[in-house]
Amino acid sequence: MILIRSECFDLAWNLALEYYFSLEKKLGDRVFVLWRADPTVIIGKYQNLRAEVNLAYTAANRIAVVRRLSGGGAVYADRGNIMYTFLEPAGEEISFAPYLSRMCEALHSLGYPAEISGRNDLIAGGRKFSGNSQYIRDGMCIHHGTLLYDSDLTVLEQATTPSPEKLATKGIRSVRERVCNLREFTPERTAEQFIDALAAAMGELTLYHPTPEDLARIDAIACEHFRGEKNLEGRDPASLLTRSARFSGGEITAELDLMGGMLRAVSFSGDFFGDADALSARLAGIPYTAEALREAIPTSPFPGISREELLELLAP
Repeated sequence: MILIRSECFDLAWNLALEYYFSLEKKLGDRVFVLWRADPTVIIGKYQNLRAEVNLAYTAANRIAVVRRLSGGGAVYADRGNIMYTFLEPAGEEISFAPYLSRMCEALHSLGYPAEISGRNDLIAGGRKFSGNSQYIRDGMCIHHGTLLYDSDLTVLEQATTPSPEKLATKGIRSVRERVCNLREFTPERTAEQFIDALAAAMGELTLYHPTPEDLARIDAIACEHFRGEKNLEGRDPASLLTRSARFSGGEITAELDLMGGMLRAVSFSGDFFGDADALSARLAGIPYTAEALREAIPTSPFPGISREELLELLAP
């Protein structure tokens, strides 16, 4: 497996690095990337920016906000939150288990009581320290995750604004109650030492240093896909009818633009996984009836959300 250790702390640039080495320049082997970022809130592809981020707080504290290409929920990153990415050929559908198991094994070897929790989290002592997300494009899986090691949890709580329903399902009152830093278990290790130890624990790795040409192309991709108001705002829904529900596969909000009994457009937002764009395309222009919806949705594209649950959410 090839190791890339990014020296850049711009989160948008590191997302572009993932994109480049998975979709444009394939190195002929599985790739593992370790990286960090200056204070940034990163939101999922389909999330509503204003519902998920405390924009007044992030602006006042100069915290960047970036939208990624994968689904899932909002996370806060700083230099105490170690980010990692696996890049490799994809299976037929999104699957977190192989990557979570691989990371758990490495963390166990370093003395951390890591456990898999739910669909895409890692916990220690009953508290979350890692959230994971992934997307599949052009036959490649881009799986990225967080590892809270020595992050500012007070800022984390203030910068993100998860829905009360999401917290209620976990039986807690705040974000701060459900997260922890791994440094609680190894206070003698700095974040830099943890990164070195984690890289060693991942097995035999061949270090790759990006070339000047690589760096220039990554910067261009960052500007095209991850920087600027257009990329950040582009997914925010605006329509006439809103339906929301939480399922085992995540929270989903459907924004339905209706006219004359027809669905002009449907936008999906939330922390789910799967291809919402393809579903939106199938629904655009159909009659807003239960029969038409059932015909347009033969299967659910969202793991953990059944077809019947989706139809009930959208039904007139």
